[in-house]
Amino acid sequence: MENGFCHFEKDDFTPERGDIVIYNNIIPKEDKPENSTWCDHMGVVVFCRNDNLMVAEGNTGNKNVSDIISRRRDNTIGCYIRIPKDYIYDGWKIDFKTGKEKIVTFMV
Repeated sequence: MENGFCHFEKDDFTPERGDIVIYNNIIPKEDKPENSTWCDHMGVVVFCRNDNLMVAEGNTGNKNVSDIISRRRDNTIGCYIRIPKDYIYDGWKIDFKTGKEKIVTFMV
């Protein structure tokens, strides 16, 4: 949210291919650790149609398998994350433990 990447359908946002969908308490209570956060599952939007999304997910059905499935666009969706096409992440340059810049060389 801090970077403006988080979007909500209530704000007239329409998900598109490649958006990340964050689900809201989609995992059954008996399969979740006590006091876990509301955002408990995620997927990548393959396409969006009216009331449904086709999404690629891991751990589908809590069975540790990946699948492409249809999900309703309902209150189980917490938000969507859309990273702008021109976004460049360079945080990898900083060592999170020391705060110092890393020296990285790539072999070509």
